Amino acid sequence: MPSLKPNDKFANRYLLKKLIGVGGFSQVWLAEDSKSSNLEVAIKIFAPGQGMDEKGLELFSKEYSLVFNLNHPGLLKPTYFDDFEGSPYLVMQYCNQGSVFRKIGEISEKGLARFMQQASSALKYLHNQEPPILHQDIKPDNFLIDNQGNYLLADFGISNKIRRTLTKSMGAQASTGTLAYMPPEKFSVDKQTIKAGDIFALGVTMYELLTSDLPFGDNGGLTLKAGADVPNLPGNFSPELNQLIRSCMAKEPWDRPTAEELEHATAKFLQTGNWPSVVKNAKVSTPDIHKDIEQPNSGRKTEPILQRHPAPQPKDKLHTEVPKKRTFIPEIIFGVFAVAILVGAASLLLPKGPSVREIEETRIADSIRIADSIAMVLADQQRIADSIAAAQIRKNEMIQAEKQRIANSNAPVQADKITNAYAEQQHITDNTPSVQNNELKIGSYYAGGVVFYIDGTGEHGKVCATKDQSSNATWSQANSICNNLYINGYGDWYLPSKNELYKIYENLNKKGNGGFDQYGYWSSSEYLITNAWLQYFSTGTQQTLDKANTYCVRAVRAF
Repeated sequence: MPSLKPNDKFANRYLLKKLIGVGGFSQVWLAEDSKSSNLEVAIKIFAPGQGMDEKGLELFSKEYSLVFNLNHPGLLKPTYFDDFEGSPYLVMQYCNQGSVFRKIGEISEKGLARFMQQASSALKYLHNQEPPILHQDIKPDNFLIDNQGNYLLADFGISNKIRRTLTKSMGAQASTGTLAYMPPEKFSVDKQTIKAGDIFALGVTMYELLTSDLPFGDNGGLTLKAGADVPNLPGNFSPELNQLIRSCMAKEPWDRPTAEELEHATAKFLQTGNWPSVVKNAKVSTPDIHKDIEQPNSGRKTEPILQRHPAPQPKDKLHTEVPKKRTFIPEIIFGVFAVAILVGAASLLLPKGPSVREIEETRIADSIRIADSIAMVLADQQRIADSIAAAQIRKNEMIQAEKQRIANSNAPVQADKITNAYAEQQHITDNTPSVQNNELKIGSYYAGGVVFYIDGTGEHGKVCATKDQSSNATWSQANSICNNLYINGYGDWYLPSKNELYKIYENLNKKGNGGFDQYGYWSSSEYLITNAWLQYFSTGTQQTLDKANTYCVRAVRAF
């Protein structure tokens, strides 16, 4: 099947209107159903262009038959399934409000509670199936918003078997999820795929919705597994919500709440306006985690020690008898024995603290980890310093070469012309010059003409260059261009992440600042080995596309 394009008639029925989503294995199109009075629908087409063999199509059909009978208001359920020219496809309701990705950084605590309740309810329903259905790719892009403002979970039911089949058909890198949302157990020796992994990804999603940032950057649970801490929510969010979201992202799966517990917690908040202080039952773990938990010994029960009293003496005795001298030896023996029993019972009941050796081993491990972290920071600082120094050397060499060329031609030369000639040669993939105004300042620092603030405050944070560095660069070229820029004394430019690009779209492009192209801009955020995230400035959407494609580039730097 050739590449799809707008106005194609797919499966002799659906008129493709607009490409609205691209993933590692599929494309999602807005289409009109010619057999339903041109009703607008969304069509998800798997393995477009390549198609699948007969065995792959049979497996795809068998796997999807397991989820077609699911019925829950929080699921975006396909209404039709078929294949066309070797490509399986699903027909679904079209949600013209897009995904919850558009609400990143704009959702309130009450709004998040409503999202959490609907998302956890849908997950509870999937997790309670027999056998349980694990989503494995929870992220903002997979929660769509219907016309009533409800959140619908999409892309459920794509099993590992289907992913491997698609990988074989398309020659792409297999992936069960997006790296930034993957739990740490995905990177363990056993590589666990469990219900708690969906809860971790939901916690990352909720943190991102509230803060506009990913809690562990683009590496997700891999960063947590390497020793990072689970971050707190910034700002004025309630401590109970902070505790709840942090527990969802706990390093150990059994420390995370279940989908049912999340649903109960949000129901209480929506009823009372207060989050429950305890939302996780420590004794409850997801049924598919097999972990033997050692229970403490109950110890021996001891009887109370009886007190012995001397027998009463008769009062009518005329003479008082001299009492015999007692040695108390039996009582002493009995007391020693009782103390021994109590000590033994205490040793069984009380938890043992770490041994001296264990404390020392922990101290050494922490020292090594801290030393490694410091070394990484120093190495990164050195890399930046080397890059700036190399850029300065290249600048001097080009200025000297320009002086020599002009000297050989016996033409007059001025220093500012030499500098401008160097700036004209900085662009890598097109002829757009990077000459910028030196007079503008950011605070007390010269900005090199960079006046466009990503955060929109005009006071601090990050800024982007005033011109595109390229309009036709592959992803690798985009990284190379930005990492080797030297504009008016600054060499610390880099290719922005997908979150930074979205801020540029929100705070600059929407306001008509910066002269941005309405096409796509590369981000540094990778999705697969062969794919990376792209920001469209015409629609505000983000998609993952093959790194070999060519798009626009705009560098950023922090100050």
